[in-house]
Amino acid sequence: MVEKVLEILNSFINYEKIGTIPRDLEVFKDFLKKIGSPHEKLKNVIHIVGTKGKGSVSFYLSRFLINSGFKVGTYISPHILDVKERIMLNLQPLSDNDFVNLFYQVYEKMEHKKKHFRTYFETLTAMAFLYFYYENCDYYVIEAGLGGRLDATNVFNKSNVIITKIHFDHMHILGNTLSQIAFEKASVIKENSLVFTSYQEDEAFEVIKKITQEKNSKLVFVEFEVLESSLEGVKFKIDNRIFKTPLIGNFQAYNCALSIKAFEEITKIEFNQDLFKNVRIPYRFEIFEKNNKKIILDVAHNYLSIFEVINNAIKLFKKEPIIIFSLAKDKDLGNISKIIEPFFVLLVDIENPRLFKSYEISKFLRNYKIFKNINLAFEYALNSQYEIIIITGSTYLVSEFLKHLSYTKINE
Repeated sequence: MVEKVLEILNSFINYEKIGTIPRDLEVFKDFLKKIGSPHEKLKNVIHIVGTKGKGSVSFYLSRFLINSGFKVGTYISPHILDVKERIMLNLQPLSDNDFVNLFYQVYEKMEHKKKHFRTYFETLTAMAFLYFYYENCDYYVIEAGLGGRLDATNVFNKSNVIITKIHFDHMHILGNTLSQIAFEKASVIKENSLVFTSYQEDEAFEVIKKITQEKNSKLVFVEFEVLESSLEGVKFKIDNRIFKTPLIGNFQAYNCALSIKAFEEITKIEFNQDLFKNVRIPYRFEIFEKNNKKIILDVAHNYLSIFEVINNAIKLFKKEPIIIFSLAKDKDLGNISKIIEPFFVLLVDIENPRLFKSYEISKFLRNYKIFKNINLAFEYALNSQYEIIIITGSTYLVSEFLKHLSYTKINE
């Protein structure tokens, strides 16, 4: 049954692969009415938007809420291995039975004429809202797919909002300036809500502040200071209180500080170190070991994320890495290539129309090798002189690695 559902679902328009979004949110809102407008029945929605860190904040905040005894529905995208990863109850993915049942409840309400078919992302979003309504959770952590203003998740009348770091990405959809991109993301802010953000470029922050004021909402600016970063995690300070996330990389302090402050303001519970128990953010600077090599796996796929992954790896290990890489066509290849150009890069051709061909990326590099699959690239890296291997650039590349290769995780 799951296979049949996936066959139907995969036949829908998938803007994640095309690299754009629908332009009429009202059509999706009308469709939600056909399944009973489940989103309108969800209370305590926390909507997460931004360029970098949305997924990390979603996992942090969900885990903090779960560890405090709350029942939590979490919706994220994209998935890495299994589409059911996107819709979670207490960070556990949908079961096969729930996935099939929810799909057909949504599918039977569709008008089966091509122009009226819902998209891949909208279908999953509707399924998530329906599931969360049935489960009657205490909190709902909802990550926007792309942008915010026209995203299918932007249908709530009331929600608190977390805005992670804003940077250049999806410019062909969101705009070519930080103020335009910030407008698209901050447009999810609702009347009389809480809005959380941290350090932003001035251009982006001014837009966030303006929209927050227009909506009579409260802007909570989260200040923090990184004290120490190592393979054991990151120690940082908020409001003269010191915490340590077990996750690796200085950038985790940004995501974690935002999550802690939002948790405290929304729940009125004081955060403590015990709430980090079982925290994990899949495939964000996760370190594995094979043949005495350290393998860093990260789904970073925009300029800022890729820069921070490589920069943190060098700071932590004090050694030059070899990089296994692929990149989606809607990314800023010209600027991203400047980050990886100083290193030896293994380019992988993956059968996906959304990705650049390796030869297109190679034009911007001076030291590279092209492989027809991840297996060959990884084998080459393992047999090279390099002790640090970074696999990054796209979720598709990370997915291919996880599907086809074995490894031993070292940073449990």
